[in-house]
Amino acid sequence: MADFNDKNISEEELDSFVALQCEMKHSLESRFKKNISSFRDYFPEIASFFETYTPSKKIDFVCGQNGIPNLFYSDTNEFIYNTHDPILYCKDIVTNYLKLPFNVSNYNPQVDFIGQISDKYLNECLKHIDNSARDKITFSELDTVPLCVVTGIGLGYIIGELYEKISVSTLVIVEQDPDVFFASLHTFDWAHFLNYIFSEHLSIDIVIDSCPINCFNTLSEIIKKRGCYLSCSLLSVIHYKNEFINEFSRLLQTKYEFIPNLLGFYDDYLFGVSHCCYALSSGKHFVISSPSIEEYAEYPVFLIGSGPSLDKDIQFIKQHENKAIVIACGTSIDSLYHTGINPDFFANTERISEIATLLNSLPDKNFLDDVMLLCSDVCHPIVQDIFSKTLFFGKINEPFFNYLRLIEDEFKEVQPISYMNPLVGNMGVAASLFLGFNNLYLFGFDNGKKCGTDSIHSKYASFFKKNESIEKRDSYKLVDIVPGNFGGECLTNSYYRMSMESISNIIEQFNNEDRRIQVVNCSDGSLIENTTPINSRELDNLFQNKTVLDKKKIRDFLFEKKSRTINFPRDRIKRILSYEEFSNLCSIVITKLEQLLPIETRQELYIRISELSLFLNTSSNPNEKFCKEMIESSLQSMFIEIFNASVLKKNFSDCLSVCRLTISLSIDFVRECEELYVHLPDYILGDHRKYFKDGKVGRDMPHCKAPLVT
Repeated sequence: MADFNDKNISEEELDSFVALQCEMKHSLESRFKKNISSFRDYFPEIASFFETYTPSKKIDFVCGQNGIPNLFYSDTNEFIYNTHDPILYCKDIVTNYLKLPFNVSNYNPQVDFIGQISDKYLNECLKHIDNSARDKITFSELDTVPLCVVTGIGLGYIIGELYEKISVSTLVIVEQDPDVFFASLHTFDWAHFLNYIFSEHLSIDIVIDSCPINCFNTLSEIIKKRGCYLSCSLLSVIHYKNEFINEFSRLLQTKYEFIPNLLGFYDDYLFGVSHCCYALSSGKHFVISSPSIEEYAEYPVFLIGSGPSLDKDIQFIKQHENKAIVIACGTSIDSLYHTGINPDFFANTERISEIATLLNSLPDKNFLDDVMLLCSDVCHPIVQDIFSKTLFFGKINEPFFNYLRLIEDEFKEVQPISYMNPLVGNMGVAASLFLGFNNLYLFGFDNGKKCGTDSIHSKYASFFKKNESIEKRDSYKLVDIVPGNFGGECLTNSYYRMSMESISNIIEQFNNEDRRIQVVNCSDGSLIENTTPINSRELDNLFQNKTVLDKKKIRDFLFEKKSRTINFPRDRIKRILSYEEFSNLCSIVITKLEQLLPIETRQELYIRISELSLFLNTSSNPNEKFCKEMIESSLQSMFIEIFNASVLKKNFSDCLSVCRLTISLSIDFVRECEELYVHLPDYILGDHRKYFKDGKVGRDMPHCKAPLVT
């Protein structure tokens, strides 16, 4: 642009420049109208918003001698592209990104101690995939990219250059500034591009939002809707840098890997339905949304985990346990027992029965008499029955509880709970906040161990002393380094990081103008965002001045006023389980999977899988929604295996044999899902093996022999 500011420019050159700008203005206005018309067809909300949009900043289009428009911010005297040739600039960006290696993520083989068909089929898929040599591939060597996220649309040139180089099955555009998107409607031929996308049955989503976490959450929802297989390989194109893009990129780096890890499994859902039905039929108490616990909301709550730093805090907890509500999370109850501390509540996350072994091993059989169980509706019946008093929440991401809330009035007042996974400490934090407590103190929430130390559990936990193999196994899996709560660094892993993320998110959810949450982290382990690091010794003076609590009064209020039994007879449960509808769904899904077998291109395969994912995520009534949710997560895991098989080699034709085998295994899986569903509501974990023959997991299928239960 500097050429045209030269004082020595000739009159002829100036006239040429003015004519070029006039021609550009006419061209941009014409393109804008054409683009808005196209957006009315495909994205009417975007068309409606931008049709009469007025930019918040002063912007001008400037065209150089090469005829390529650039955007000029007159307030800051800056161009959006600091180059004479924006298209060449975008071409270079795309070329460099496509040179990157095409990396894929997948599950690891699982040792199945329970007897689950989900593990049976995933392990069989992994066996065939792992036995196949994988080519080293760059993005440019693929015929189609499954998912590309372009952050920063600019003037749209980046999109044109991307699709000049490669096809993208699912494109997500993230733009912070509506001014910039408005500008792209003048400079980029959106009409032609959108016509191409929809005529080829490709996918595009456009996210315009100035909040990075909102954009990331929207991206997560798009992936869930179109298929979690997309999360296994991401082409992230960063168009340019600014504060928003830097933060969104950080979220992609730190949170993106958790998306496939949040999938549930069909067997777990069968167990969850059966365990919930047991709780309903045996008169367990469910937490209800009202009344509030306002009288007790500011009482301190000690949440106890099993991390090694618990040992340094035991004396503080013991000294002040009568001034706080004490919640033992999972195996920490073992440490509390052996140090003479009496918890008020026991928090449990899992649906497995093994925790009952720990509880029953406590020498004092009366130790749990005054302890109340905090859990969700998926808790195992054996664990439920150990406690005389229970407080059940409804697990919000569990198909059965959501179904009950939709169709039964009694469940509309049951308190749902979220962020209770993946570890039992998450249940303790979530239960405390959903009950209404505001002042939480975390002990033994190490989420790994300090670098240079050995143990990852409290020395008072006899469970881990008796099971040293678990301690060694868990320690071996600590491979990530994160900041420590009190400085230094800690070793952790993705599972612990998911737990920390969950704690951070739920604190952020509850901490607002109407409710102030304080979560003090006394644990000398990994730093948890949104908590306040304070050593317990610094809290001594504070707690010396606190009053002793009437804990029985609090427990009685929660049991008698804040929870109640729900009358839900067994015959009523069987009527709502929709056996015939589930069977019909399985038949439809099998037909759709069979239609994948003759496909001979990656692009068509990904389109069809996304269509099937959309089908599973779209429902017209509660029964259909419940049936689809029961099977959808496990099917997404199978789609991940199909996807991984499809990219073993550069040429899709060389992947077909393994890819089709994983599709056939998915069909076998759905057939077994249908066969097991009829056993509800009597598919209790452990007891469910009575439905298997000869000690095997399920039965032999055409493409998968049933393994023995370990």
